[in-house]
Amino acid sequence: MDEMNNAPEQSQPVNSQPVSQSAPAPRQMSPAEEMLVMQRLDQELLGICNGINYMDCIGAVRTLAYICERGYAPVMLDHYLPGVCSGIDQVLVRVADPNYLNAVCQEAAQHPALDRHPATKQFVERVQSQFRTAEVNARTYRGIVFGSMQELNEARAEEAEMEMIMRSTARDNMESVMAAIQRMNAFRTRLRDYYISVLNEWLDECDRAARTYHGMIYDTIEIRNAAEAEYQSNLEYVNSIDRSSEEAVKAAYDRLCADKYPSSDELKAELAAVLKAYDTQFRTVDGILLPTREEAAVSRRELEEITTLMPKADPEDEPALLEIKARLELMHPPVRDRYLNYINSLLASYDMRIRTFRGVVYDTREEAAALRSENDEAERIWSTVRADDEQSMFNAKAEMEKFTTFLKEENTARLDKMLTDLDTALRTFNGRLYPTREEASTAGAEYNEIAQMMSTLDPQDEQAILTARARVAEMTSEYGANALANLDNMWRAYDLNLRTYLNIVFDTREEAANARRTREEFYRMESTMDLFQPASVMALENYANSTLSEKMRPEALALIADLKDVLQNVNKVFTENSVNDPAVDKKGSAEIYKQAEKLIPRMERYHLNTNGMHTVMERHYASLNPGQKMVAFFKGKKHGKQN
Repeated sequence: MDEMNNAPEQSQPVNSQPVSQSAPAPRQMSPAEEMLVMQRLDQELLGICNGINYMDCIGAVRTLAYICERGYAPVMLDHYLPGVCSGIDQVLVRVADPNYLNAVCQEAAQHPALDRHPATKQFVERVQSQFRTAEVNARTYRGIVFGSMQELNEARAEEAEMEMIMRSTARDNMESVMAAIQRMNAFRTRLRDYYISVLNEWLDECDRAARTYHGMIYDTIEIRNAAEAEYQSNLEYVNSIDRSSEEAVKAAYDRLCADKYPSSDELKAELAAVLKAYDTQFRTVDGILLPTREEAAVSRRELEEITTLMPKADPEDEPALLEIKARLELMHPPVRDRYLNYINSLLASYDMRIRTFRGVVYDTREEAAALRSENDEAERIWSTVRADDEQSMFNAKAEMEKFTTFLKEENTARLDKMLTDLDTALRTFNGRLYPTREEASTAGAEYNEIAQMMSTLDPQDEQAILTARARVAEMTSEYGANALANLDNMWRAYDLNLRTYLNIVFDTREEAANARRTREEFYRMESTMDLFQPASVMALENYANSTLSEKMRPEALALIADLKDVLQNVNKVFTENSVNDPAVDKKGSAEIYKQAEKLIPRMERYHLNTNGMHTVMERHYASLNPGQKMVAFFKGKKHGKQN
C-alpha cells in the first residue's frame, strides 16, 4: 500500500481531460495543472488503499473503475494500476466466500471502463476465475461436485444415517458389507456413491482375504482351500519324520518338491535348511569347511592323530618340536595347517629366545651364550658390593676389568658412578656440596644443634632468646649465620609485640602499656555513665583530651561525636513526636516511626534507655502502610494493634 501511495510523479505532461479517439491532440499542461491532476489521482489512490486496508474490496474496485473512467494519461495508469490491482488481489486471495466474490464481480461488471486497460481487465478476469472456483468448491463435498447447494444440503442431511450404516458394518464380513451396499442404494443423493465406493473396496478386501493363504492370493476360493489342505497334509507328514536322520529329511524334501501348490514352500525351505546343515556339519572338520565329504573323512582321521601329537609340543624341547613338524608335513591341508603353523611359531620363538640377550636378537646362539655367561658373573660380583663401602666397589671393578664384551664398559661405568655418588654424598649436607667431607660433617652437626635449639625455644621468653643467640654466634657454618638472623628477628618481633596496641606501634613498651590502660578506662567510663546527662558526655570528652595519648584520642573523639549525634537525633525525635498528631499528619507520623526505629540500635550501642523510643514507635505504628507493617512484623518489631 505504501508503494502505491508514494509512487513517483511522471516527468512527461499529463492531460487533465478524458482521452477519446475523436478528441484533438491534448494541449501541454502547465506545472500547476499537472500538480492538481496528481493531487486528485493521489486522493483516489488513497481511497483504494483505505478500502484494501479495511478489507473493502467492493469499494476498492468501484474507486478503481472511477480512476479508469477519469481519462488519466495512459502512462500514469500503466504506472499505478498494476500495483493497485496486485494490492486488491492480496486481499481477495484469502477470500473463499463465493457470495462476496460474486458481489465484487457484479461491481466490476457495472464499469466497462475496467476492460480498457490491460491491468484492470486481467484483474477482473482473475476475480471471475476465483469466483467460479470458489462456487465449485462450495458445492464440492467428499470429492463430489453437486449440481446445486440445495442438493449438497440434502446430501449432508442424509450423511448422518449413512455414517451410522458404515459404523454398524463389519468390514471383514462380506455379507455385512453387501447388506450395507443395498441399504446405501436406497438414498437419493449422490453422496451415496462415495460410501458405496468405500464399501466396494471393503468387499474387494473380503474377497482377497477369502482367496489368500500364507500370503498368496489364489484365483478362486476352491483353489485356495485345496492349497490349504495340501499344506496341512504336508505339515502333518513333516512333523512326523525323524529329523535326526538325514535320509528321512531328504525323502520328505523330495516329496514336497512334487507338490501342486506353493503353499508348502516354507516347509520345503525349512527341510532344505536342515539338509544344508547336515552337509555343512559333515564337511566341517575342526572348524574348517572342506569342499567334499571325501576330503572331510580323510581330514577327520588325520585330526585324531594330530590330537595325540600336540600335547607333546614342549616350547622348550626343540627336538620334540622338529619331530612333530615332520609328521604334520606328511598330512593333508588345510586342517593340519593351523597346527603346523603353531609348531613353526614355537620353533621360531625358541630360536629367537636362544639368540636374544636383553631384548636384542644376535646373529648366532654362540654370541648370546657368551653374553649370558659374563652377565651371570657380573651378577655374582655385584652381590658383593655395598653402596656405603668404597673398598667393595674397588674390588668389584678390578674383577670386571677382565670381561671381553660390552658388559665390561657397562659395569665399570656403573661402579665409577657409584664411587662418585658416594663421595658426593659424604661431602653434601642439606643440598649443598662442600669441598671436604669434614666441612660437611661440621655443617650437619651445627644444623642439628640449631634445629634442636629452635624446636624448644619459646618466642615469648626474652632471656631464652638471648641465651640461644649467644651460642649460635660461636658457630662457623652458614647455618649459624642464618639462625643468628632468625633469632634477631624473633627478639625484634617480641619487642615489637610489647610496643604494639591495636595495631599501633609505640616508641616504648611503657607507652603501649599506658595506652592500653587509659583506653580501657575510657570505655569503662562510657559503659557505666548515664550518657543522657550532658555532664557525663563532657567528662568523657575531657578525659579523652587530657588523659588519652595522641594515638588513642581520635578513636575516642569519634565515639563521642557519634554519641552527640545520637543524643541530638533523640531530642529531635522526641520534639517532633510532641508536636505531631498521627491522625492529622500520617506521612510525618510514619517518618517519625522510621527515625525512631533507626535510632534504637544506635542508642543500645551506648547503653541508653530505649523505652521512650519504643513508646514513640507504638504511637506512630498505625501511620505505616500495609507493606511497612508487614516488614515491621517480620523484623519482630510490631507495635500497636494489628488490623
